[in-house]
Amino acid sequence: MNTLGLEVSDAGFEAALGRRPEGEGQPSAEFLVPPGAVPAVAFAGESGPVFGAAAEQERFLSPRQICDGFWDELSLQPSNLRAGRRPIACSELAYHFLRHVLDGLPAEAREAGAVALALPSSFTEGGARAEERVGILLGICQDLGVKLSALVDASCAALLDPAALAPSRGTVLHVDLGLRAAGLTVLDVGERATRRAFTRVPGAGWLALAESARKALADRFLRQTSFDVSADRRTEQAFYLEALEAIETFASQQEATLGLVTGTRERSISVPRDGLVADLRPLADLIAKAAQEMLLRMGLGLPSVHVLFTHRARRLCGLGKAFRRHGAVALDTLPPGAAARGAAVLAMDFKPPEEIADVPELHACELPTANEDMAGALRSAFAFVRTERRREGRPTHVVCDGVCYPL
Repeated sequence: MNTLGLEVSDAGFEAALGRRPEGEGQPSAEFLVPPGAVPAVAFAGESGPVFGAAAEQERFLSPRQICDGFWDELSLQPSNLRAGRRPIACSELAYHFLRHVLDGLPAEAREAGAVALALPSSFTEGGARAEERVGILLGICQDLGVKLSALVDASCAALLDPAALAPSRGTVLHVDLGLRAAGLTVLDVGERATRRAFTRVPGAGWLALAESARKALADRFLRQTSFDVSADRRTEQAFYLEALEAIETFASQQEATLGLVTGTRERSISVPRDGLVADLRPLADLIAKAAQEMLLRMGLGLPSVHVLFTHRARRLCGLGKAFRRHGAVALDTLPPGAAARGAAVLAMDFKPPEEIADVPELHACELPTANEDMAGALRSAFAFVRTERRREGRPTHVVCDGVCYPL
């Protein structure tokens, strides 16, 4: 039976197809969606909302028709988009967005026998707000016919990725970027890997990275070519997309080229990675300082923890240097799709329950004894524990044709 792991991240949903071979073979998971290819961004098109990369094409052309907070603010509250005279609720946009993601997957992934969702820690940290988000999400999955078998914290799911390096025993700091905020999750890794704490760093997400990079690169473009990229919306949109490509380029190269064609003239510049590192230092320091303060409140420090960056966090040039300036010693980067692959492997050991309310929410996993292989155990030990959050009344919402109602 194939399984599907889906990471719920507004900065880019990611999916992986899990396969368990017959006999004693190790389970595997195939990454299906390119990193960041499906951000939770909506554009109010003439025939209905348009999502993902297609919506990003309109960010500077029609800024009032863009909504990028519906997943982070998942609720029954209205978004800034409208269908005729009716405001579209955040939950309704989330419903159609998830359907858009699932429809874009290969047939064998859509027909998977079990689906596990890797959720950001803001969904699983407990409290009324997180309870509402999970309740709405369960209602959406039920209406879409998703064969949901488990909900798992994304930071825990990433540790189950067969392609990821096993973390050191001790304390792990998982660093990720959502669209609007950075997420910092502390995990205790011993006999059990358990989520211990979570904090959100507002204004330090992917949108802040993209905007800071765009402004810095636009200033460089103006100085080198005497051309103002904000001359009109189409030029500004084209340069924004160039800036996004440059961010991806800097993940693997030391130099990026940005070009614009206006009329019959073509202009281009080359930018060294070190230049953008300097431009983005305030944003990188903001996240590193927040991590340091979080750990100090817990009686810990950056020198004593193993820092794991998601591939999204590593797109922030200079983030590793910022953490080292604040004392971090052990830093590693998780491969793209780690949480999705981990969720796909996890789904192999959880059968979808008959009632959606019985879907377990997981935030810890049992680990081996001292002499066992850590990496192998992380891939094969699935004795997870449920959260202490009460399950009575789940789901808290029902969804009919995309419209969400509280129960």
